[in-house]
Amino acid sequence: MADAFGSLRAFVEAKLSQQKGKPPAPHHHHAKLLGDFIEASLQNQRISLPEFARRLQIELDVAEAIVKGQVPESELDNALIVDIAAALGHPVNTVRLLLGREITPTVEASMGSGRGRLPRSHRA
Repeated sequence: MADAFGSLRAFVEAKLSQQKGKPPAPHHHHAKLLGDFIEASLQNQRISLPEFARRLQIELDVAEAIVKGQVPESELDNALIVDIAAALGHPVNTVRLLLGREITPTVEASMGSGRGRLPRSHRA
C-alpha cells in the first residue's frame, strides 16, 4: 500500500512542478498509476478484489490485471473509466487525471452539488 501512495504522491508532485514551471519528475506509466490508486482505494474502503470485479461486471482476472497496471491504456475506454470511478466512489475526473486524459465538466461542477451554502449575511 505504501507503494501505491508513493506513486500517487509522485504523480501529484509532478503536476505541481509543471504548474510551477519546473520540469516534472519522471512518473509511472498511467495504467500502473491507476492500478496503484485503485489498490489503495480498495484497501482504504475494505473492498475485496472480487467485489470490485462484481461492481464492474468483469472477470476477476481482468480486474486483477487493471489493479496491477497490466491493461494497455488503449483498452481503458471512457465507459470503463466511468465505471471504475463509480465502483470506487471517486469523481470520474480523478480517474481521467490519473490516466493523463482530458477532464470534462460534470453536472455537479456546473450546477453545484447543493452542499455548499452562502453565509446568511451573503444570502439574498
